[in-house]
Amino acid sequence: MEKDMKALREYLLLLPDYPEVNDYLADLSTEDLTNEEIAERLGIASDWMDTIT
Repeated sequence: MEKDMKALREYLLLLPDYPEVNDYLADLSTEDLTNEEIAERLGIASDWMDTIT
């Protein structure tokens, strides 16, 4: 069963446009964040290195 990409996307019930816009992933962009803000989003305590020493 050979399909072109458009037919395959229709078969898989995907939108015909590619790449798809995913607002959730767009919100996770880290381009404008500082290291501290990234650590906060990931739930990393700012003093995590202190527990190692």
